[in-house]
Amino acid sequence: MSSQFAKTWLRPEVYPIFVAIGGACSLSAFFMTRQLATSPGFTARKSKRMAGVREEPEDFKEGKNWREHGVRRALRGMTPQIMPGLNSSMSGGQH
Repeated sequence: MSSQFAKTWLRPEVYPIFVAIGGACSLSAFFMTRQLATSPGFTARKSKRMAGVREEPEDFKEGKNWREHGVRRALRGMTPQIMPGLNSSMSGGQH
């Protein structure tokens, strides 16, 4: 049975499927880990849950740091275009 599996799934035509599914699983694992580990809205400890709604200045700073993460800061100055060179050449440089 293992030789039939290898004949079916270990071919070069199937590699893009492995890459797409592996990438999707990796991104979802990253997002889930980021949410559970560093989100200010998620608390696993009972002592923090019993505190209720937190409205101290350091709590607002924690929320701001959560929202303004490194990727967002790195991409802040970029225009939200997929192909800016093609967009500018097709529109004549006018947006």
